[in-house]
Parts: sequence; structure tokens; C-alpha cells
Amino acid sequence: MTAIQSRAFELMKLWCDTLLKYEVKSDTPYTDGALLCPACHVVHGRIADLAYPLTTLWAHTGDERYLTAAERLVDWTEFNLKRPDGSWRNDAGNNWKCISAFAAIGIAETLIHFKDKLPKPLAEKWNTIFIRLANFCYDKMESFDPVINYYAGAAAVLAIAWQITGEQRYLDKANEWEAICRKHFDEQGLFFGEGHPIDVLSDKGCRAIDMGYNLEESLPLLLRHSIAVGDTEKLEFYKARLYDHLYFMLPDGAIDNSWGSRHNKWTYWGSRTSDGVIEALALVMDNYAYAKTCKRVLDMYERCTHDGLLGLPMAHDAGEPTCLHHSFCHAKALASLVNEDIPELVDVDFSLLPCEEAFGVREYQNGNLLLVSTYAWRATFSACDLVFYSGADNAGGSMTLLWNGDYGPVCAATMDKYIPSEPLNMQYLRHADDSPCMTPRLIINGIPTIRDRNAKLEYSIDGFDISVTASGDGWKVCYSFGESALKIDVQTDIAAIFALPIICNKSTPAVIDGNVLFVGDKLTLRADSPLNVDVNARIFNQVGGFEYLPVEIECDGKASLKITIA
Repeated sequence: MTAIQSRAFELMKLWCDTLLKYEVKSDTPYTDGALLCPACHVVHGRIADLAYPLTTLWAHTGDERYLTAAERLVDWTEFNLKRPDGSWRNDAGNNWKCISAFAAIGIAETLIHFKDKLPKPLAEKWNTIFIRLANFCYDKMESFDPVINYYAGAAAVLAIAWQITGEQRYLDKANEWEAICRKHFDEQGLFFGEGHPIDVLSDKGCRAIDMGYNLEESLPLLLRHSIAVGDTEKLEFYKARLYDHLYFMLPDGAIDNSWGSRHNKWTYWGSRTSDGVIEALALVMDNYAYAKTCKRVLDMYERCTHDGLLGLPMAHDAGEPTCLHHSFCHAKALASLVNEDIPELVDVDFSLLPCEEAFGVREYQNGNLLLVSTYAWRATFSACDLVFYSGADNAGGSMTLLWNGDYGPVCAATMDKYIPSEPLNMQYLRHADDSPCMTPRLIINGIPTIRDRNAKLEYSIDGFDISVTASGDGWKVCYSFGESALKIDVQTDIAAIFALPIICNKSTPAVIDGNVLFVGDKLTLRADSPLNVDVNARIFNQVGGFEYLPVEIECDGKASLKITIA
């Protein structure tokens, strides 16, 4: 193994060893072999995804308990989630079946890498299950009118089915699904279709784009399709599109999905139930930019691992238990990295990543989405008017993400209202009854501007100094980025409140002195009128996964704030 593969292996082993502590052993097939989630107190239906990393551990260590656990997980799923049409449903309480594509790929990868090592009866059993799941994707997937990540899933699983069986019908259908996907990249190279219908175009010219799903699921699947069918032209196309998406990675290895159409499932490192961008990066590690990104993402996974599981960045500090879903999905991505034939990369730090470039401003979504990169600042502004679920707004010209190289994430958007649209896949909090909005926003007559789908964004550039102005009916907020400070000027026609929640964990002290807030020894917030903030409060929100200081300032026509970071 290379050095980065060894790191991935050890982290995968830690996650899997911890996951198996939650294994259910009983005398009934309804629960025997399942994993009971400590955060959600349910059995998440996609636990059979763990078969691939567990078999990888068995193959490398010879420890039979890993293979036994993998077989038990698949057997539990077969008994409890198998449907008459051959599919697996998402959960016992959720009849969504299209995740069969992702389950099939996990089993297929296991067979591709370890079929000759597996006991013959087990290999034959899993091969039969894979073919049945692939046939469901072949026959039934389209009838569910899925969003675009399932098109990518069908393209990949059927390409692998052709690779394993040699049946031409699988290849033909795989290429049909892939051709649809290839037509769903916008002018900036972003994959769209994470909404209904997949071709939806909003009144403001926005597409349904979700960076979490794109980087952690769709692009890995499309790269996998290209490799399975041996099409180098497609492979180069998707490698280039992956690079286009890397502008939404952050220098610390996080994924900026603060603005995505499905940001309700955003976590700082990706999305709650997808496999991970490492699954894509593992396939293109001959490129230094991708190798360096992979190293950064692995760094992030390690930092977010607490008590042996991949968790939300500040959940441990907030005392919130970790959902198992993060670990058993992302363990698949680590298994991909461990099992790919990649070169030994001695030093990948000399390559400048897209997110490390001081590119100024990049426009997306017909000018309704702006990325700012100047000095040590990285920021995202969204006036997009598409959301996957009604009520989950987080745009309205808001600064959905603020990041600084000397502080890390400063602000990160959440939903206006936490909507558990996928109750079995979205975590409820143990220590709070609700999850109040933590998106920077104006509140006018009790209504937050993040709901203003008519908001507009403008910007100006003077050397490295950049100003972004968000405006709507009766309000305007101007964000001016300088070398050491971000100045925010607010104008309203009537009295309003400007909310600017600051990311801050419990161990970082906050001190208020008049109109000045000191957050640790790095961040200072100055205002021209009194700040309303409880310096002892920390509010945790599971979208993104941060704790916040809920800062507010009253705006009687205008207000001014300045964030300075030492």
C-alpha cells in the first residue's frame, strides 16, 4: 500500500470496528446481523453497503469476523428489505427502491476485487444478488422518475453488470443512462438535475445543482462507468468535470454545499448518506491536484472522527451522538482508495488546488451564485430560487458560507426551518427541541430575507479588494472583503434585525465589550450599535454540523459591522 492507502485503511478499520460494536445478535432474522444506530435508534436500511469495506478488511487481515459480519449484513437486508421486483428498499419504513443501484455497486466491487478469495458459495450468493439488483435497475429504474444521481447510479451498475457478465444489453442500457447524464452539465461544468424534473430551469435561470451529491455520488459513479466500459474519451470528460467541481472544495478538505438544492442533507465534509468524494479521487490519483485533494479530504475525515465514527464537525462538542450512516457509507469510499492501483505520491503539496487560487469572483447559476476567493477569505453568496423541499430556503442573497484560512469556517448556512424530509436519514437532536436557522440574514417584520427569491447579487473588484452586494425590496447588504477584515454594511427602509451567527465551539471563549465581540484570540466583531449575543450560548445545528454564537444587531435604517481575523 502507498502511504495514503495505509492511512485510509487504518481509518476504515477504526470505523468498521466501532460499527460492529452496534451489531445486533438475536434469534430472529428480523434483527440478527443488523446495526442499531445510537443517534437515531433505528436500523438504517443501507447497512449492507458495509459489505465492501468489511470484506476488504477480511482480505487484508484474515480476521474472519469481518467476513462473517459482511455476510450477516447482506443476509439481514435480503430477509427484511428485499421486494417482489428484486430490489432492496431504502429502509424498513421507506419504500424507495432506487438505492438498489448503490447497493449493487458495493456488492459488485466486492466481487471484482475478492471473488477468487471468497468462499465459493458466498461468492455465488452475492453474485446472484448483484445480478438481481442490476436487473431491477435495468427494468424498473426509469419508472420511478428519479433525480439525476440515480441516472449516474444506473449507468455505473449496468456498466459493471456488463463487465461481469458480458451481456450486451447491460452495456447498451448503461450507455443510454450515461448519455443522459453527459447532457446535464451546465456552461461552468456543474452537474444539474438534483430536483424534479431533472431539467427544471427556474425563473432566474437556475438549475437544480447539489454539490454534496455531485462530488460524493454522481461524479464517482460516472467515472466508474467510463472505466468499466473502457472509454477513455468519457473518462477524460468526467475527470475535467470533476476538476470544475473542485472550486467548491475548501482548502481544509470540506465540501461547500451551503447553497445546494439538497443542502438539507449537507454535512461539512459532504452529504449525510452518500459515499464520499474519495471514491472519485481514488480513480484519478495519477493527477497531483486530485491526489492533494484526496489527502485534504482524508485529513478532514480524521479530524471529524470521534469515538471511532465519522461525525459532524462539532457534534461531539455538542454532546450529540453520531449517526452510523456517515461511517458505513464513507467506509465504501475508503475501501475504493485502498483497493485501487494508485502510484506512490511522495509530495503532492506543490500543486495549487482550484480552491486555493485567489481567483476573485466566479459566477454560477446565471449570476445567482457567487464564489469569492481573495486574501485568506473564501465566501459563497446565493440568490438561487430553487430548493428541493419547500420551506428549506437558505438563499435570498445570503452569505451562505464564510471561511478564513486563519480561523476556518466562520459562517455556514442552514435551513430556514429544519425539515426532516427523510426522517430515517436525517438526525433529530438529543439535546435540543428544534434547530433554529443559522444562516446570516436580515429579518424584516419577522420575515427572513433568505425567503426572498427575488433577491439580486452584484459585485465589484478593485485589485484584491472585493465587494458583493445583495439587495431586495427595501433592503441592501454590502460585504466588503479586505486583507484582514470583512466589512458588512446594512441598509433597510424600516427597522430590522441583522443576524450573523458565528461558528464557535464551547471551548472557545467569547467576550462582549460594548459593541465589540471577541471570539477566542483570533476573531473580533465590531459594530456601530449594540450587539445582542449570549456569550455563553452555543447552538448546534445538524445541517453543516456546527455550533454557533447567535449574534444579532438591530438595524434602524442602517448598521455596520466588521469581522477582523488575526
